Amino acid sequence: MLEFFRKKAAYIGLGIVVFFGATMFTGSFFLGGMDTGGAPQQTSKSEQSDFAMAGNIPVNQEKFVTLAGQYINGMIASPSIAIDPELREQLLYRAFLDAVTFTAFVHQAQQSDVTISKEMVNLNVESMMEQSNISSKKELKEMLKQQGVSYKAFLERVKRDNLALMMMESIRNNVNVTNRDVDNKYSKIRFNIIETDSDAQSTTGNRRTADSIYQEIQSGLSFEKAKELYSNALENNVNQWFNYGDLSQKLDQHLFELKDGEVGAPIQVGEKTLIFKLLDKKYLPRSKEFNYDTERQAMLEDEKNRAVQQFQADFIQNNPIEISIPLLQAIHYKIQGKVLEATGAYQRQISQNPLDPTPHFLLAKMYLLVGDKEKAKVQFKWTKLKLSDIEGVKFPFLYLGLLQYYQQESPEDIIDIKSITLDQCRGNKRALEQLKEIAKLIPDQRFKTQINEELDAITTVEIEEK
Repeated sequence: MLEFFRKKAAYIGLGIVVFFGATMFTGSFFLGGMDTGGAPQQTSKSEQSDFAMAGNIPVNQEKFVTLAGQYINGMIASPSIAIDPELREQLLYRAFLDAVTFTAFVHQAQQSDVTISKEMVNLNVESMMEQSNISSKKELKEMLKQQGVSYKAFLERVKRDNLALMMMESIRNNVNVTNRDVDNKYSKIRFNIIETDSDAQSTTGNRRTADSIYQEIQSGLSFEKAKELYSNALENNVNQWFNYGDLSQKLDQHLFELKDGEVGAPIQVGEKTLIFKLLDKKYLPRSKEFNYDTERQAMLEDEKNRAVQQFQADFIQNNPIEISIPLLQAIHYKIQGKVLEATGAYQRQISQNPLDPTPHFLLAKMYLLVGDKEKAKVQFKWTKLKLSDIEGVKFPFLYLGLLQYYQQESPEDIIDIKSITLDQCRGNKRALEQLKEIAKLIPDQRFKTQINEELDAITTVEIEEK
């Protein structure tokens, strides 16, 4: 169960990136094509129009395309070298979650009747033009026209970005840190958990089950007996202590306000409905220089960021994500631990792009993670076969994955792939450094020497360029 919290925190936290920085406007509206850093991806018309939904709210596809292009293009050293496929997948999903967050901000702003003045829009357009070295609106309109974007549509995008920014700032500005929060920061807690029946047909049904269990506890049933009767959670470590900030803001606010031995009302966490019993709360020592004003100020920025994280978590909880693009479905399901669904998504990627070795490789890696070595072996073979048919693009990280797999599982096949991997990594410092680590377990001194020579050559060039 505690692992669930950490996984959920990682899932939520991955999307919290401040994407309203200096590049808020620069390049955001000149979309063109998005280079995803791998083999060309074909996207059906239905996927373009039904990109993803958060509940009944369409996720802003335009923002996803823009952010994905920014994140991935920043990692591409050369158009002829594919980036690490696992990194690419993570960056695409990060861009997606950022787009979800953007969608949530805009939706909330619209629900709250937040408006953007014409003057503010004009100021932001002027700021964007200055950052992009655009001398006049005529030049701006011509650039937009070349990209197939009308000036009116461009202004609407500026408005949406401002709505999102204003909503985020509103959430942050509503945060207030009290002396009680400081006291909680200087404390730690232990707790026990009841997770209600996951066989319930819906979250609403799950909630009713939790409420009935809670009422039984209030009527005299011991928490421990209720857990024995009703909880389907794995046994949590009741001896583990948690500090304020280790869990989500929502859970901290719930748990740290309980008294020793108190059972809290049911609380929704993701798809789970949980009942907590606070077992113990201990206060931590404070320095002689302790001052509430100083402590509150020190906590404020973290609490503002956590409030934004909690906003996104609540939005996703209330508006379940549905993705129609296999490229994103796979990692979405992997993060949720849904292996069968992730497998199906990778297979759909293969069907859409039958020449691309990447989904075979990622599927193989997933099979290794769940301990299915036979299925992994099949997918690694497909990866190797399809790589041999590609010309003009290097896939160093796929070959590194293959080499590492063969070194661990099939050493007799290493000879065929060592030289190819070295050639694929040549000139790529990050790839060569990974190759050097893998080579430590390969009994071939000449191979290790060649890798070091390639790394030395890169270092020499870097020194000369300085």
